[in-house]
Amino acid sequence: MKKYISAIAALLLLASAVTANVTYITRSDNAFNAFVEDSVKCIQFTDGSAADGYNTQQIVNNDGTVSNIDMSKIEELVLSDNATIWKGSVNFGNWLANGYLQIPAGDPLMSTLKAGDVLTFNFTEDSSASWWQFKFTDSNGSDNVMACVSSNVNTYNCVDMSKGATTFSIKPTAADITYLKANGMFIKGCNLTLTSIEHAAAQTETTVWSGSTDLGTAWSSMLTIPASSLQDVVSGTKMTVNFTENSSCTYWQLQPLYNDNSWTTLSSVSSLVNQYNCIDMSQNATSYTFTINESDATSLKTYGMIFKGYGLTLTSVVISGGSGTGGGGTGGGGTGGDTTTTKSDLCDAKATQQAVNVYNYLKSVYGSKELSGVMANVDNNNTMSNWVYAKTGKHPALTCYDFINIGYSWANYTISYAQDQWNNNGLVAFMWHWRPGSEDGFYTPSGGSPSTEFDVRQAVTKGTSQYNTIISDIDKIAVVLKNLQSANIPVIWRPLHEAAGNSSGSNNNAWFWWGRYGASYTKQLYDIMYDRLVNYHGIHNLIWVWTFNDSDTGTMTNWYPGNDKVDIVGTDLYPTGTDSQKSVFDKINTVTGGKKIIALAECGRIPDPDKCFSSGDKWSWFMEWYKYGITTSDSSDGFANTADYWSQIMNNSHIVTREAMKSLK
Repeated sequence: MKKYISAIAALLLLASAVTANVTYITRSDNAFNAFVEDSVKCIQFTDGSAADGYNTQQIVNNDGTVSNIDMSKIEELVLSDNATIWKGSVNFGNWLANGYLQIPAGDPLMSTLKAGDVLTFNFTEDSSASWWQFKFTDSNGSDNVMACVSSNVNTYNCVDMSKGATTFSIKPTAADITYLKANGMFIKGCNLTLTSIEHAAAQTETTVWSGSTDLGTAWSSMLTIPASSLQDVVSGTKMTVNFTENSSCTYWQLQPLYNDNSWTTLSSVSSLVNQYNCIDMSQNATSYTFTINESDATSLKTYGMIFKGYGLTLTSVVISGGSGTGGGGTGGGGTGGDTTTTKSDLCDAKATQQAVNVYNYLKSVYGSKELSGVMANVDNNNTMSNWVYAKTGKHPALTCYDFINIGYSWANYTISYAQDQWNNNGLVAFMWHWRPGSEDGFYTPSGGSPSTEFDVRQAVTKGTSQYNTIISDIDKIAVVLKNLQSANIPVIWRPLHEAAGNSSGSNNNAWFWWGRYGASYTKQLYDIMYDRLVNYHGIHNLIWVWTFNDSDTGTMTNWYPGNDKVDIVGTDLYPTGTDSQKSVFDKINTVTGGKKIIALAECGRIPDPDKCFSSGDKWSWFMEWYKYGITTSDSSDGFANTADYWSQIMNNSHIVTREAMKSLK
């Protein structure tokens, strides 16, 4: 791996190397390799030199020359408090059948560990297997070298993973760290693919409860923690529940609840729970850690919380930290991506629990995973999803449907397709190529065919026939959205897409009638739709997405309804190649002030996830457009995404497929 030193960083090195034992660098170069970006504060060498970034062999200097790092001269290496110390893809297979990971003795990264630090191993499970295990040894193959996992191992000295788990965390003891520095770590396993190892610095812990509460096996017992004990909880606080397992039971479960008489499971763990809203514990587990999101933190400080469960005796509850990150738990669920740039609450304060669950899941994996997605073929079907499955053996995590034919009597907007997607743990999205009233057109006369002269200026004016038309149209889609809500299916809702059109979005530049006469009228139409669906019809299962399509930040800002009216932002891109699209990503991030999840809401050619994550445009999801009339005999989706390329995408370690999703019900 390689890191680049900017000119400013180089000047800082010269200025500070002689005045401090440890040189901290202020970065200004955006070309850093994603492997260790923001992971390493500095390396200090015994000869006084320093380097911004680290790998075991070499760095690339500002002038493009390559310098080798003399590891023997490293005096001190300082990690950021939260750092990715290894990233890759090691498929363990069936006990070394495919690979292992070795961190050698004396590795400088190991030298940074302190007692109380946390190492988190992120992985995917082989969906065809029925059990999954980790094993930690030294380079000589000796088992069980770490005391911190000794109580978690089974009779084979392996750590069992629960079904659906994506993370496992350990906290090496002082004795463990001494051993690791001398002997290294050898990581192997069965039916797992290791994707990264993250380091979190030790943080001050507070025990908010200790004792002995047997939750029993009848779901009649509970532990209540009053709000007065939880006043230090903030967004990003990690909560660890310590316990013993009833050895006579065959399964063990934990359920964290609000103490507000609602008996609602915390949304912080919504992506981790099973169909009964409980977290499954693996055999021999002794603790479970999860991260509190902002909305839960507010509720817990107001109401307190409850723990229920099965086969567990709780012994203590400990909190630590508060970095602002959310999601993810030790032993299962999301990967705990950076969510400091997303807000915790949906713009609809009455959003359904399922909508909240989906939103919190998207936050929990944002920045670490990208969901795969496709557009339904024309309107209401799973044709494209089924084609991808036929070619790759995996379904896209998200399918988007279109209300394009809602006005036609022959159109069948049954919710069965969305139900099939949701019941298989997939996400459901809807958009609308809006044909006003009885018209066939939705393009402007200069935008495409079929076109319409329908006037958005009149449509947002109460009392006009055009206003009555849009209200009638909104009421038609409300019927379907209500049916979805009644079935507890949340909808990622993407109305009025690509409003700005070709460039500035002024008269006749827009592609669709809702953008023809400028941003002001489009935003008024957005407000009317929101009020009609949410306040008049009482539809609260929607996650509202605004789609940019112009690449100018000034134009984007002009068209944007605002952070208080939008939950997620997206863009529609049709690149000819698979390169990263970071410049557009960064512009959108600027417009929203870095406060929104960003998705590739529509695309043709799918950008290579490795290129995107390396460059920094870590899209929440991509949604590939459809090929009309596609059949399983087609070898491509119509946008040069061949079956082979789709297989690469669906097996990429960054990508989430439907098969990898957990229930968010």
